[in-house]
Amino acid sequence: MLKAAKRKLGNRASVLLVQGDAAHLPFSSESFDIVTAVFTLEILGFEELASVLREVLRILRRGGRLLAISIHNRACRTVKLYKLLSRVFPTVFNCRPIELDKLLTRAGFRIARKHEARLYGPPIIIAVAGKE
Repeated sequence: MLKAAKRKLGNRASVLLVQGDAAHLPFSSESFDIVTAVFTLEILGFEELASVLREVLRILRRGGRLLAISIHNRACRTVKLYKLLSRVFPTVFNCRPIELDKLLTRAGFRIARKHEARLYGPPIIIAVAGKE
């Protein structure tokens, strides 16, 4: 992904690309105003997800925001099918719907805004959460 990003960026010198482990980010505490996680959190196991959210809180400045978009764990046929497929074909369907708003609140975020929608079938949740 770093190679693809470098190729797309060309010679724009103002962009720094960094590879790291989301549970142990190579950044100073309170060094970011905004963090995004788009269809990322649902591929993590629950223990790793809690570590990642703690790490995001650590690197966000006071008043900073997390924008997260995930497959939403809502009772519907699409989610039931997705859960079944992830059990039967775990290497193909390697993510699972999550209750993003509850996970963020449990991790210490304050939900500023959330929106539920559908994206080509599965329900999604878009949340903007803040660090107090």
